[in-house]
Amino acid sequence: MIDEMTPDQAIERAIRARRAIRAFRPDPVEPALVRRLIDLAAQAPSGTNMQPWKLRVIGPQTRARLEAALLAALDAGGAGGPLVLARSDGLGKGESFDQVLARVKAYSDAGAEMIFVSGASLEQKKKISEVTAKPLFSTGGPATVTEEAAVGVKVPAFAIEPYALGASHAAMSALLKDGKIAGLPTVPREASLAIADAKMWAEIHQKYNADKA
Repeated sequence: MIDEMTPDQAIERAIRARRAIRAFRPDPVEPALVRRLIDLAAQAPSGTNMQPWKLRVIGPQTRARLEAALLAALDAGGAGGPLVLARSDGLGKGESFDQVLARVKAYSDAGAEMIFVSGASLEQKKKISEVTAKPLFSTGGPATVTEEAAVGVKVPAFAIEPYALGASHAAMSALLKDGKIAGLPTVPREASLAIADAKMWAEIHQKYNADKA
C-alpha cells in the first residue's frame, strides 16, 4: 500500500499519523536503528538553517548513573534546594481527566515532588492530590487561596500582569478621549513607597532632575 503512494501522499500520511509519545517500553533499541532515526531527523529544516540542536546517545548504564546523580543532587539540596515540578496541559488539549491523572501519577511515581495540571477544577485538583499524594501548584483562578489549600494546593500563584495592563489601557483610553485621567483607582502614595525601592528612585531623581544646580 505504501509503495503505491505518491511522495505527496506518503508525506501527508506520515504527518497525519504522527503521535507525541510520552511513555516508553523498557525494550532496548538497536544502535543501528537509533543512528538511522538521527540521520533522518537531521534532515528536518530549521529557521535560517541554524540547526539548533545537539544529540547525545546514551545506554542504560549511563542513564542509570545520570539518574542517580540527579537524585543525589536533589537530596543534597535540602530545604530551599531544587524541586521537581511535573506539569500537564492535557485538559486544554482535549485529553480526558483520566488520561491526565494517569500521566501525573506516572510523573509522581518517577520522582516528581509537586504537580501542576493547568485548567483543573477544584474537584479535579483534590483527586490529583489524593492519587499522587504530592502537593500541588496552581495558577490563580476564581477560587480563593483557602479553597485551593483545601484541595491540596500548596503553592497558588496569582498573576497581576493582566490587571496592571487593564488599568494602563483604561488610563490611556481616558487620556485619549478626555485629555485627562480622572476617576480611575490609583495606588496610595504610602503603598507605593512601601513596595518601591525609595532609595533607588531618589538616586535616579537626583541624577536626572533637570532642575538641579
